[in-house]
Amino acid sequence: MPFVLFDRVAGAQARHRELEAELARIVSRCRELGYRKVILFGSLARGEVGRWSDIDLILVRDTDKRFLDRLDEFYRTVAPRVAVDALVYTPEEFAALARGRRFVKQALREGVVLHDDGSVACEVLPVGPEDWREDARRWLAQADECCRAAEWALQGGFWAVACSEAWRVAEASLRAFLCGREFDPGRRGSVADLAKQAASLDGAFAGVAEEAGLLDGCWLAWCYRGAGESPGREDAVRAVGLARRIVGLARGRA
Repeated sequence: MPFVLFDRVAGAQARHRELEAELARIVSRCRELGYRKVILFGSLARGEVGRWSDIDLILVRDTDKRFLDRLDEFYRTVAPRVAVDALVYTPEEFAALARGRRFVKQALREGVVLHDDGSVACEVLPVGPEDWREDARRWLAQADECCRAAEWALQGGFWAVACSEAWRVAEASLRAFLCGREFDPGRRGSVADLAKQAASLDGAFAGVAEEAGLLDGCWLAWCYRGAGESPGREDAVRAVGLARRIVGLARGRA
């Protein structure tokens, strides 16, 4: 009899049932709390649930709180029992994002409206070239910010922090390049996978794609290292150097 590590189909089905049950509770609670609109997007909306899938929601409500404070309020008052990624917008913010942000346009086209009190109308618009370019600009800005943090950590001798920030630099840079080519990089993925996707579109990334596993290794070491196994100076120098090369390639091509 073959050795089976895990029944993926059964695990995905069980997770799907768990998410669906919790989603019904969350939507009911959001109605009680006065949310105007609840939109499900992501893997559950697409019916592509795996064992570790979560619930992705766009929520619209009247509020004068900061974005982070809105999220804190949602997680405190709704108290999700499974992993939930929630984005809470005011009606005005949502209307603007529906016109100018790719991920919101895609959520509206591919997602499922689970609650709508009829007060927040928005047109479902197609994703255009300017949406992709805007995403690329945002990712490059994030890469630049993380690059400064990586350099600061390297200069200060914080080797593990430098390695983790180098991973973030590479991830954001590669996402910027892929968005610039109107290629959806998805929400998650390793730097090695993103680099391979970039290399398939532009051979200039072939060299860094061969080395990108270093950055994923640094990230894993940062997250799951054992005692005395933190990345050292040599690791940090290599990681930051590779991240510099990747952001340089992306900046000239995104």
